[in-house]
Amino acid sequence: MDQIDNASLSQAGDVARGLLDLLATATLITLAVAALVAVAILLNHLARRRLVDRLTAPRLAQMRALNERYRQALGPEVDALAHLRQHVALPSKDAFDRYDPTAGLSAYLTDSAPSLAAVPADTWRAYAAEARAIVDSTPRPAVPWHLLWSADAPHEQATSQLREAELVHITWVWSYVSPKGRNRYIANRAFDAQDVYVALVASEERARHEASREHQRALMTPSLRFDILKRDGYRCQLCGRTAAEGARLEVDHKVPVAAGGLTVPENLWTLCHDCNNGKSAKEL
Repeated sequence: MDQIDNASLSQAGDVARGLLDLLATATLITLAVAALVAVAILLNHLARRRLVDRLTAPRLAQMRALNERYRQALGPEVDALAHLRQHVALPSKDAFDRYDPTAGLSAYLTDSAPSLAAVPADTWRAYAAEARAIVDSTPRPAVPWHLLWSADAPHEQATSQLREAELVHITWVWSYVSPKGRNRYIANRAFDAQDVYVALVASEERARHEASREHQRALMTPSLRFDILKRDGYRCQLCGRTAAEGARLEVDHKVPVAAGGLTVPENLWTLCHDCNNGKSAKEL
C-alpha cells in the first residue's frame, strides 16, 4: 500500500514539474513574441519616419532658405509669429457663434505688432505663395504594404511638418464658458502667412471704408448732433447767435469730409445756417 502511495506521489510530482516547465516555456514564448512585436513596431516606426524624412529634408532646406530671404523684409518681429498661440475668451454664446478669427488676427497685427502690419501686403503674399509652392511640391510616394499605413499618411505628415517650418504658424483659440461653468465651447484655427496677407488686406479695406465719405456721414447720428449742440452751449461758434435769437443751428465738420475730415467730436462744431452756408466746404 505504501509503495502504491509513493508511486502516486512520484507521478503527481512529475506532472507538476511538467506543468511548471510548460508554463515557463509558454512564458518565454510570450515574452519572445512580445519582444518581436515591439521590435517590429519600432522598425515600422523608423521606416515610416525615414519615408517622411525623404519627403521633407530637401523641402525643409528650401523653406529655411526662403525664411532667411524674407526675414529681413518682414522684420525681426516676424519670429514671434512662428509659434504664436492666442486665446480669446468671449462674453456670450452669441459672441462665440459670431466671432471672426480673421478679424481677431487683423486687430492683433494692428495693435500688438504694428511693424508687421506695416509690411506691404504684397510682401506677405509673395512669401505665402513661395512657401505654399514648397509645400505643394511634396510628392505622394508609394507606401509599401508592410508599413501598414494609409496611402495619404506620409504626404499629410510631410506637409504638416513643412507648414510648421514656415515663418508664420499661429494657433488662434476662442472660447465661451457659461456663468456657472456648465457649458463650455471652444474652437481653434491655424493661421499661416497667406492668412496674414488676407487679414491685412481686410484691415486695409476696413480702414478705407471707415475713412470713406459715406461712412463718415453715416456716423453723424441724432445722438451725436445733440452732444455737440450741448457741448457748444446751443450757440453758433462763428457768430454767437442762439436758437432763441432766431438762428437755425446745425452741426458741421471743421475739416470737410470731402477733404478727409472724420466724424469725431474734435472735428465737429455748431454753426448757424447762415454761417454754415458761408463756410461751405472750406477748411478752417
